[in-house]
Amino acid sequence: MSTSTVCNIIYSPKNFPDAHSPPLPSETYEVVARHSDTVDELGAALMGATGLFSGWIAKGQKEDILKRLETGEKLSARVLDVDSFVWHAGGGVCWRGHAAVTIAS
Repeated sequence: MSTSTVCNIIYSPKNFPDAHSPPLPSETYEVVARHSDTVDELGAALMGATGLFSGWIAKGQKEDILKRLETGEKLSARVLDVDSFVWHAGGGVCWRGHAAVTIAS
């Protein structure tokens, strides 16, 4: 039996140098540890099946997720909801929402 943890997610197309795509509701993503060039720290990223970056687990929750990843657990996240907003600090149009993070089977 697996358990899920609901996490806040955030996506900005300007804060990831590789290929990216906004997170889509009901889609499932692999959760991986990735370095963020924007904030110069390790983060928990949502990555699509084709390797597209689709968002970050928000601060305050990413630390627990990163600990699980360090132990070798395989995690996935199913996006529950997203909405767009304008990040006036230079991020442009961004997305925020929630994802259910579970141990991948």
